Amino acid sequence: MPTYDFNDFKRACGKKSNVFVWKHAKENAAEFFNLKTEDRLLDFIHNDGLENLMFQDTETLKLEIPDKGSIIDAYEFRTGNLLGYIGFYRSKITGNWIIESFKLSRKMIFTIADTFNSALKLKNAGDKNG
Repeated sequence: MPTYDFNDFKRACGKKSNVFVWKHAKENAAEFFNLKTEDRLLDFIHNDGLENLMFQDTETLKLEIPDKGSIIDAYEFRTGNLLGYIGFYRSKITGNWIIESFKLSRKMIFTIADTFNSALKLKNAGDKNG
């Protein structure tokens, strides 16, 4: 069961001033989803870019930061042909929303790796036969 109401988080993304995005989440959003700025990422979330949103789990933030112990809600989503993962929480200190993670889902990474390995096996088999 999610800790937070996703619609509250989504509405906050529309206001932008109440949402902070961790550096690695920004970098992954730019690299894998072509969301090059924090504003584009927040607009993407606010405007229903996270299709087929499915709650995954909650976990406790373990890093040694002031918000240690905060609960993170994690979701998988689709956008186009990509399967993504977002993790966010509400800061106990500031009350702001924090996007801790925005990346390809592990399922997507495994699918890409399997496809690559299959293609490599086919190539190697062709090299041996040709």
